[in-house]
Amino acid sequence: MNRRKATMRDVAMLAGVSVKTVSRVVNDEPNVSETVRTQVASAIDRLGFEKNLMASSVRRSDGRTQSIGLLVPDISNPHWGRLTREITDLLQQRRYALLTGSNDRDAEIEEGLLRAFTARQVDGLIIVPSVSETASRQRQLIADIPTVYTDGLPRTGGSDAVISDNEGGTRQAVEHLWKIGHVDIAYIGDEQFMSSAQERSYGFREAMLEHGVIPGRDRFILDIANQQSAREAAASLLKSDAPPTAIICGNNTTMLGVLHEVHARGKQDSVALIGFDDHDMASVVRPGITVIAQDEVALAQTIVDRLLRRLDEPASSHQGETVRVPVSLISRGSGEITPRSQARPRDAPISSGRRLPPRVATLDEEAALKPSGAND
Repeated sequence: MNRRKATMRDVAMLAGVSVKTVSRVVNDEPNVSETVRTQVASAIDRLGFEKNLMASSVRRSDGRTQSIGLLVPDISNPHWGRLTREITDLLQQRRYALLTGSNDRDAEIEEGLLRAFTARQVDGLIIVPSVSETASRQRQLIADIPTVYTDGLPRTGGSDAVISDNEGGTRQAVEHLWKIGHVDIAYIGDEQFMSSAQERSYGFREAMLEHGVIPGRDRFILDIANQQSAREAAASLLKSDAPPTAIICGNNTTMLGVLHEVHARGKQDSVALIGFDDHDMASVVRPGITVIAQDEVALAQTIVDRLLRRLDEPASSHQGETVRVPVSLISRGSGEITPRSQARPRDAPISSGRRLPPRVATLDEEAALKPSGAND
């Protein structure tokens, strides 16, 4: 025989208090003595009472459900998995439940998840803008919900964004390779409708321009959406008569595809490789993969702080800010492979484009290279 679930009324009767007092204790509201809190907690334990988050939105005096929605592209991706774990821990410490969904970069899935979050009356949202803005319905669905974006610029008015230093990360990768002698460097990047992907590709091109190299199309491959297309892009580079001596990958999905192809061709000890985002496999293969690592702990802390601050402040005071979190280069071996041949003079033409004296890009070039939404 199934046992009926205990209700707040049951807890109130056992503790000898009102249902309203039980609600205050369950929702950690003020103006309840420690003695009463202890009585209610004891009754909750004895009855096995479980808080109903949906009902709590009605019972709390401030109307909150103590729940947050998190929308990511793919929870199985190690970066999003680690970030989700950190956000979950931080919200649990502050008595919030986290509802998580992966949209697989699909506009219909995203819309369904956002409707589910709003139906559950989440107090706030954390969103990775991984669906093209023209296809997404975020503006219509969540305009009135406090939202913090991560890994991309805001898409709703007055929202905050917490983003890694994407441009600085790819610049750092170029400088690292350049110092050990690489001139012919290729870049394989993500879909460019995402501002984070734009910033990373922009950082690569700017760093190469500053060294006097304009990357050719065969060295600047963008809009790679999955491992297979990344592997195919790597194959086109490595099978050429003059392959690049180094490859920078725009994210960890791209890095895995490139890594498979590099190893399949036996090039792991001759082609330098740097990935953006760390991955469990990066420290297992030989040589280990040098990466530009995002700081998931700092990202999560900043995201949660920003969102909860928004919940506690009047909506009229929100202007919307973008916070950038530093990244770091972790050397493991693949990014420290030196070019096998140093025969080519540094001032000779190279396959990655034209070799020019260092110069400042023209205003037209800057406009063409600069990612949309980048600050002046």
